Amino acid sequence: MFRPTPSGRIGTARDLLDSVDRSLRTRRVSRDKFPAWKGDLFVGALAFKHLRRVHLDERGSVVGQEELLNDLHWRIRDVRAPSDGYLYVSTDEADGRVLRLEPASP
Repeated sequence: MFRPTPSGRIGTARDLLDSVDRSLRTRRVSRDKFPAWKGDLFVGALAFKHLRRVHLDERGSVVGQEELLNDLHWRIRDVRAPSDGYLYVSTDEADGRVLRLEPASP
């Protein structure tokens, strides 16, 4: 839960991001498989049928957004970033899938 501090502030950006991570199935990339995405947030979009990447700067401010996987037209139910360094997404279709996202080969 997010509670105001004694000074009336709600908290830091880091507190908010940690709260979002827990409550909305948002995931942050923290491994080296995707160095350009390190520290960014990923959110599944059921209604809009894409995976949204929210690019953050070092201070945690949003500096850009990108829609991924929208060409598949699948409802993205969940996003996970386990210790193997890859991103996993699950879809909400009748024949739902679990996809492992890997960096493109150079």
